[in-house]
Amino acid sequence: GVYFADALQPIKFVAADSLESDSGFVRLRVGTDVSGFMMTLSNNTGAEEKQKELIAGTDYTHNELRAVFENMMEEKKTERIVEKIKASGETSPEAPIIEACYIGGFSHSIYWKGDVITINKPKLVIIYPSINSPNDTIKDEPQMPKVICKAQIKNYNGGPLTFEWEYKVTYTYERFTYDKDGNQVDLCPRISTTIFNGVSHSYIGLITEWEVPFIRDSASFNYQGIYRKNCNHVLSNYEGGNDIFTGGNVFVELTVKNRYDEIISSIGKIGNRIIGDNPEISEVKNGLTTHEQITVFLESRPKWKHFNETDRNDYNRIGNPIYGYPDGFGLMQADYPSAKEFQLWNWKANRELGKNILNEKINRAEGYPGRVRNFSTWYKTKAGKIKYRDPIAPYNEDWYPRAFKNALDFSTDEDIWKETYQRYRGGNYWKWEPDDPRDENSTGEWIVSPSQSHNRGEEAWDIYEGIQTGNYPNGWN
Repeated sequence: GVYFADALQPIKFVAADSLESDSGFVRLRVGTDVSGFMMTLSNNTGAEEKQKELIAGTDYTHNELRAVFENMMEEKKTERIVEKIKASGETSPEAPIIEACYIGGFSHSIYWKGDVITINKPKLVIIYPSINSPNDTIKDEPQMPKVICKAQIKNYNGGPLTFEWEYKVTYTYERFTYDKDGNQVDLCPRISTTIFNGVSHSYIGLITEWEVPFIRDSASFNYQGIYRKNCNHVLSNYEGGNDIFTGGNVFVELTVKNRYDEIISSIGKIGNRIIGDNPEISEVKNGLTTHEQITVFLESRPKWKHFNETDRNDYNRIGNPIYGYPDGFGLMQADYPSAKEFQLWNWKANRELGKNILNEKINRAEGYPGRVRNFSTWYKTKAGKIKYRDPIAPYNEDWYPRAFKNALDFSTDEDIWKETYQRYRGGNYWKWEPDDPRDENSTGEWIVSPSQSHNRGEEAWDIYEGIQTGNYPNGWN
């Protein structure tokens, strides 16, 4: 036979699942070598008197040596329990160690005999989410969905388990623009990845559950290409408070460890999607001024919508924030600054972004005449590059080659708001036209000269005037 010396407990015997054998049993013989003598803990010699005989070369009888062995086993058992308690940090003792040892001479043909037990490899299963699970939806309050991941490990009875979860939400936003000849040109994609981590526990095959914590402290972030002019820029922090808003495709990774921090199994699985749900029109309008409502109405595509309600094209998939070239997303379609991650998936944050931009544009519009007077609508850098404080497009320094000290302030709300609305989409609505462009003291007037390929200033003001008389545009309500 084959013998093992100095084997440590516990001892596990593993056999192949198919062997050619004439027996359906596993037979084990275990002995303990004490100073060259193989002795038994139980009376298997069949002779009571033999237990009282001195063992050759020693001062012990069989019964005395038996007592020594039993005492030694109790001491080892206690040491083993203490070691495990210290290693695992547990406060309660292990389940009792059951002796099934035979200590006796190998001349005795005494065996343990038992049925063969088939031991299967532990199998880890992620029950939820899966690729076939219904999508989880961001509520229109807005509020992230309640996502409870579920898993189970089968064919394992080795005690309590720790499940380490990684819940990844990622999406690639393709973008495009048009060149001067009207041809569509692809831009670098915007790639968002948010990973949430946590743990759950289970014991002997029970289903474990873990609720995804959509909060900053439980997550890591990787947001690439938010600004299309700096495609390689990576933002590794979240700028939307402690509550995380994100969406896209879900992928789950799960690692299971035993009480000794040993990995029992691991798995990765494609999950469902997190998508958005549109609020009611009344919710979108709530708390907005008329001018702000007009901005939302004109910018949103379709009207008053933040999320796509159908698969419209490769850039607009159902449940995702509505995309409009080159960098616009959601209700307010802000190109610069483009929406951050939380402003993509939280419609109220997107609306707030648009309100802030509109306020900035009205301040710029009100200060525009002053910059014409003091020759500060544009300037040159030390490198000789022209920078514009006012969005004169196409860029042309001939608009204001010098200060025009008699440029008049805007005198009506109409003047200011037309300039403001135009600037939200890009460009100027008004241009100061001096009577003598060569004379900085020349008189002149403001003329309509939209500096972009749109006339948003006129369009928005017409809607505003109609609303004042109860004449609302189609789709307003």
